[in-house]
Amino acid sequence: MRTALSVTETFHEPGLLPGMRRFSNAMKGMLVALAVLLVSFGASAYAGEGPYVAIGGGVNILNDADVTAQYANPLFTPLDAKSSTDTGYKVKGAVGWAFANGFRVEGEISYRKHNLNEINVRSPGAFVLDAYNQFTRSPQGQALGLTEGRDNYLALAQANPNNIKQTLEQATIQGSPHPLTGDFQALTFKVNGFYDIDLGFAWKPYVGGGIGLTKVSVDVSSGTTGNVLVDDSETVFSYQVGAGVGYEFPLPEGRSITLSLDYRYFDAGTPTFTGYESDLDFDASISGNYVGVGLRYGF
Repeated sequence: MRTALSVTETFHEPGLLPGMRRFSNAMKGMLVALAVLLVSFGASAYAGEGPYVAIGGGVNILNDADVTAQYANPLFTPLDAKSSTDTGYKVKGAVGWAFANGFRVEGEISYRKHNLNEINVRSPGAFVLDAYNQFTRSPQGQALGLTEGRDNYLALAQANPNNIKQTLEQATIQGSPHPLTGDFQALTFKVNGFYDIDLGFAWKPYVGGGIGLTKVSVDVSSGTTGNVLVDDSETVFSYQVGAGVGYEFPLPEGRSITLSLDYRYFDAGTPTFTGYESDLDFDASISGNYVGVGLRYGF
């Protein structure tokens, strides 16, 4: 160690100007930093077997949801629509165990939230009620003495099956896409399994997935009339698959901190919800993508 220092101290040219000496010293500092970086890349990716805790968060993007239903009552056509949400967020936490062979198992809890955007109606189903309620507020509806509500619509549609009903259905379709207000929320409990791929240095990609239960809550109102359309929740089976890459910082006593960039595809199937005013059931597909960052502390 002393020999290397002696060589460094004597390796200079007496004729160098002060500015050139500073440049030379800077180059030496950069070389030392590069050497440290190369050593870190050459370090083993695994900190060993043991428990860990993790947190994370990022951007959540829901796919457009297919909203469908078949109704026995002929005064309601089959429902066929597609709804969209704004980009939302997800936060998560996990407790797990890392094995020396690169496998990890964990329990995860996560929370997602999105604001509703709009719905494109191809066949109105019970959404015709919103068109009816809007019609009751028009001068024509007031002149007829109409009042809002499901029962009032059914009575009017029953008395005028080939007139008012079809007119309102066409108004619902032609007015699409309809603006929505409200939000979508999901609380998920999952058991995950991941495999960290040892490439021989501190960067380590991983793959894996998980299964669990998701409580999906939807609170939706018409952006046009302000009427509540849905205020309901459903607990369903869900799964996720994903991959990412982490960078591990070893700590004393076999501990470690890992920073990661994470991707997940998730699917919660087609939960069934009940319309707030129509009291009729419908299905909505729930799936999407998540991109975020994570922090994992290994004991």
